[in-house]
Amino acid sequence: MNYKDHLPKHKRKQKIATRHNLLWNSIREIKMHPDARWLFCVLDSFANKQGESCFPSVSTILKVSGLGRTRFYELRSMLESAGWIKTIPRLTKTG
Repeated sequence: MNYKDHLPKHKRKQKIATRHNLLWNSIREIKMHPDARWLFCVLDSFANKQGESCFPSVSTILKVSGLGRTRFYELRSMLESAGWIKTIPRLTKTG
């Protein structure tokens, strides 16, 4: 029995493909440490509507995620190695 069995008949054939659904389906498939999944979710919360980019500062990510700086960089490296994110350095007024 799957989840669709609990839906009304008229909704069983509907396929709802929102960005959110696609993201969560993808995350379930990731064979990666749960902390890396969490970081990916945090980064996605800052993404633009197309889900193509986000530019939160490291300090903002640390505050929102609850991760330490060293752990953040380890997890970011895991996500980059797996091809889930790409880091593009940028300069700000403070460097």
